Amino acid sequence: MKGKAGKKNSAKDEDEYPCIKLNNGVEMPIVALGCWNLKQAWSGSGMSTGGRGSYSGYNSTGRAVEFALENGYRHIDTAERFENLNEVGMGIVNFLEKQRTLAKTRGTPPMTRKDLFITSKIWAVNNSNVNEGYINICKQLRTDHLDVVYLHLPCALVRQNKVVKEGQEDKPSEIEMLPLSPEGDLLLDESIDFIDTWKQMEQLLFEKKVNAIGVANFNLAQLERLLKVCYVKPQVLQVEVHPLMKNLDLLEFCRKRGIVVSAYGPQGNINNSAQGWEALKTRLQKNLNLKAGEKINLSKFVKLALNKKNRLFRATDCLELERYWCNWARFDTRKH
Repeated sequence: MKGKAGKKNSAKDEDEYPCIKLNNGVEMPIVALGCWNLKQAWSGSGMSTGGRGSYSGYNSTGRAVEFALENGYRHIDTAERFENLNEVGMGIVNFLEKQRTLAKTRGTPPMTRKDLFITSKIWAVNNSNVNEGYINICKQLRTDHLDVVYLHLPCALVRQNKVVKEGQEDKPSEIEMLPLSPEGDLLLDESIDFIDTWKQMEQLLFEKKVNAIGVANFNLAQLERLLKVCYVKPQVLQVEVHPLMKNLDLLEFCRKRGIVVSAYGPQGNINNSAQGWEALKTRLQKNLNLKAGEKINLSKFVKLALNKKNRLFRATDCLELERYWCNWARFDTRKH
């Protein structure tokens, strides 16, 4: 199976949507919009749309997704844990509706869901029932399939219903994403082994519900253990990777085994913090031996995490959409 968003029909497409081929042949766009804290990132950016679209009528998460798609992104990286799937799905739907209207006006074929590359992650409370998590994700995103599904954590959490608030007793019960003990400790379910969960992930692939499967936040020992017993090895590993946290042993391990690494937090995982960004710039200036007042080339810095030799792609944490739009507009992998 080929990832439709990775299909290149012209030289222009190759420039705009550089892809990396997974070990099962699926082509995945190497720049992704990460949807963690997206509402906070958009709301705190002070951005205007700059004439690139109208976003009234739904929340800032949906606006951010729509804005990104209108400005070149085709790969959207989501997760159950982010608790914003409905809003992300609305942004995708609104974007595609606008594209259909434009296509009708221009007399050209409309863009469809098949032109996008949407990924998500099974959260740890669903490690014992992957298919249930998958169905819930697709329902909220308003899609009938996903291009890649990750196992978000190697550990499982206890399934526990949220406490029902007064006056909401008639509402359907919801699963607590971060189940806690009375003492405030996270409740791990040690009866569930990630090896068994991976078998359920493989089943999604066998049933052609997804184009590829992967794991997230696995260390080298956990990945080695999985590869010894799995029927299908992961196509992708998503972990934190950036020039200040290189994870070189893990990258080399994956490179030798044909596993693509998705780098989250490629700018340094500064957690949407202005103070974090300033601290990162100070560290970079020191590490890069820059003179006082000398500017950091952000595009060059980010491209360090797009090294084809290490088979990396970038899942951005949307700190400043305007900056990402500018980076994307200038992005050209042929020079690196």
